Amino acid sequence: EYIDDVVRNHNHTQNQTVTNTSISEYKQLLPDISNPLARAKCRIKTDWVNRELCSPFYTVLVRKEHNLRRSAYDKIVRNLKIFSRDLGETPGPYYFGNEVSMTDIALIPWAYRYPLLEHFRGSEFRIPDRDDPDSELSNFWTWRERMLLLPSVKSTLQDMDKLVTVYERYSRGDAKSKVGDAVRQGLQAHDIE
Repeated sequence: EYIDDVVRNHNHTQNQTVTNTSISEYKQLLPDISNPLARAKCRIKTDWVNRELCSPFYTVLVRKEHNLRRSAYDKIVRNLKIFSRDLGETPGPYYFGNEVSMTDIALIPWAYRYPLLEHFRGSEFRIPDRDDPDSELSNFWTWRERMLLLPSVKSTLQDMDKLVTVYERYSRGDAKSKVGDAVRQGLQAHDIE
């Protein structure tokens, strides 16, 4: 809804008339307003992605205690299996079907960054790939590849070498950020306001 409002306000401030054509060119990230149940499900699943698939990333990187890192990593893998299974039940290539949704957008930056876990924490923190016999992540990897090919996603991705430089501070545990401070104190990244 916020993004829809931003587009409408941008068009208005640019002295453009918002027509059905200009709105239809913009891809909505929530299901159509005529389907409140689908919109609610999308919001709930997006929050789940944030809590269960994004926040634990920082716990793996920031925390010094191996058991906390491993628990956060296991949480990521366990929930990626759920995400992957859910993808197998959708009628299209994205989480809610044929159109990219807010849920897809919430996960893709972290799905792109997951290789950093292995880089900084070693092979025991590698996200299982589709060739691993017990991975159950085939749908996830197919989704990730598809998402990374989208021009709107490609244009926002940092070079992986730059990300290594940025996240090195987190892996050392000395990142000066609200997220780094909170995770060092035992909070979750999604608890930050």
